[in-house]
Amino acid sequence: MSENIGQVTRKRYEEIVAADRRLVAQMGRAMFTIGDHALEIEPMRPHGGSVAHEDELFGVRRSLQLYADDIGLSLSTVLNYRFTSHRWPIDRRREGVSHKVHTILASIQDENERFEAVGSPPVDDVSGTRRWTTNLAKKHVGRRPDRPGTVQEKVDRVHDLAVGTAHNDRPPPNSTNTIPNARHPRMTRCLIPKRSVSPAGRSVDRR
Repeated sequence: MSENIGQVTRKRYEEIVAADRRLVAQMGRAMFTIGDHALEIEPMRPHGGSVAHEDELFGVRRSLQLYADDIGLSLSTVLNYRFTSHRWPIDRRREGVSHKVHTILASIQDENERFEAVGSPPVDDVSGTRRWTTNLAKKHVGRRPDRPGTVQEKVDRVHDLAVGTAHNDRPPPNSTNTIPNARHPRMTRCLIPKRSVSPAGRSVDRR
């Protein structure tokens, strides 16, 4: 019997992966093209200079916001594509490595180290082959991976989940001013201070 992956046979799975790798490559080329065009519209500028940085940044964002609106993307997406294209000149982009991995590795400051890294993928402990995944790229630049592998990474992951759960369990602001509704336990009603009228005609809080 052939091994299934999910609800499909391995053969069908490999057909899907082969086709979708081509799609991911096409998507990556499109993202790089948009980043290149954003760089053409607003080239990256060195820090400093005679122009005030805030005014310069405002002008960059204004023109790129217009570009983003005209092509149906968010400004943050366009800025991200622009930065990635800036960090990866056309002749340094690696075929077979996704745009997402290029984006993660773009955080490596030294360009020689960055260019060398993309061409030297680590061994993936899942497949046993040398390749870049987003998980391995995050590890390489010192970010916490989405899928922990080592014991320490698993401990860090559990800690993050515990902190997130504790945060979610906190009562909402002003929750001390609400009590459960007797008829509908999931609903709350506000405790509104009762007011009475003093002999002088002024309202007085009765807590």
